[in-house]
Amino acid sequence: VGGAGGIGGIASAVASGGGGAGAAGGASNVSTQSGGAGGAGRAFTITGASVTYAGGGGGGINTGAGAVSAGDPGVGGVGGGGAGGAKTDSTANADSAGQAGVANLGAGGGGASGNGGSSTLRSGGHGGSGTVIVRYSLYERVEFDPNGGSGATTSQLVNSGSSTALNVNTFTRSGYTFAGWDTVAGGGGTDYSDQQSVTITNSLTLYAQWTLSSYTVTWNSNGGSSVSSSSVNYGADLSAPSPPTRAGYHFVGWSATDGGSVVSFPYAHPNTADFTMYAKWERATYTLSFDNNYSGGSSSTS
Repeated sequence: VGGAGGIGGIASAVASGGGGAGAAGGASNVSTQSGGAGGAGRAFTITGASVTYAGGGGGGINTGAGAVSAGDPGVGGVGGGGAGGAKTDSTANADSAGQAGVANLGAGGGGASGNGGSSTLRSGGHGGSGTVIVRYSLYERVEFDPNGGSGATTSQLVNSGSSTALNVNTFTRSGYTFAGWDTVAGGGGTDYSDQQSVTITNSLTLYAQWTLSSYTVTWNSNGGSSVSSSSVNYGADLSAPSPPTRAGYHFVGWSATDGGSVVSFPYAHPNTADFTMYAKWERATYTLSFDNNYSGGSSSTS
């Protein structure tokens, strides 16, 4: 409920749960003082139309001793505040009570009026009852499917019809790079980027989209002629380049480690990042023949 009106001549504080009572009238035993106006409440549009709630009550007038002329009561604040008590005419003790605040707006009641030379003191108006407004927000659910990636399906609630950023992707997939979301698992539907702002009015499921990772293969000829780098996708077989040459050596093949065993091609590499292949060599050996260049003699070989 709203706060009750303040007593004439006494300042009022803002009351809990409603509009504060208005400013009080003037001090006793002086000429008539008009009551101060109640403060305006606060406007909300939660019901669909602008309504002002919790207006402060007006201050009651406070008269001096004896019969004096009528004074003006304080007006209630916008938002249902009650008017302050009034001195209706010049007859002593003819004061009226402050008005109650308007119901269901939580407004403050008007302040009391009083005659400083009399024992009569009119009460302040009651505060108006408060109101409770319940407003429901409509949400849509977005489901995130890893679509072959690691991690469980997650979801996000978004306000229907309001722009909302999608949650950051947390899925991973070995050998693949995350490429965004799509409403169709195999692609071809509506696609969305990571953390894109979306406005939806229906729940939907988004499937992670993945692209195969491609790796650079460096061919280390280990002292032989240069071999250009190549690329290979995750899980794909690697083909051998043209073999390098090296004076005094025979090319044996390629190894996945420097000095390791030679692999055969096509090579089913296990890598999930750029990698290097190493040339393997063996020294060349030669057969030397000796001719004695003499008729009837013999030749030898070493």
